[in-house]
Amino acid sequence: MGIQLLFCVETDDDSKTDWVYIKETLDHYYRLNNEVSLKPIYMSGKGNYKKGSTIREIRKRTNGFRGNGKTVVIYCIDTDDIFADPDRVKEFEEIQNYCGDRKYEFSWFCRDVEEVYWGQQVPASEKVQRSKQFRKVGRIENIPEETLRADKPNRRKSNILGVVDKYLERKK
Repeated sequence: MGIQLLFCVETDDDSKTDWVYIKETLDHYYRLNNEVSLKPIYMSGKGNYKKGSTIREIRKRTNGFRGNGKTVVIYCIDTDDIFADPDRVKEFEEIQNYCGDRKYEFSWFCRDVEEVYWGQQVPASEKVQRSKQFRKVGRIENIPEETLRADKPNRRKSNILGVVDKYLERKK
């Protein structure tokens, strides 16, 4: 009996940038084997978190795995400028509630995934190249664990390890 983790990410299927950082994190911190299935679901934008195409993809992947074990859905969302914009706070809370209502997990990156992993914002035109560079140079080795284990949104922090720790075994 295995486990399938579905990561709903903001990026699209062409650039796959968010998934690069998340996958590097998973590979670095967790014991992964044939009992663990990791799959990205590309939402092509945060606003598509409850769009029909996202819901259908979750359902399709869940139904395809049902006989093999448990499926956990994890939404991975950038907070954007949550500290400066009340609309961002409202959006964050709506997505968090949406996940809670469906028993989905909610992982956030403050302000965005690039700022968490690079320590600064990355221009949109450089995101694909920088994600490839991140993987190529093994930059995950230089990211302090506490950066990825925050309890609440704070600049350049994420809660991804706290979320995934519930389901996967850490490397020793």
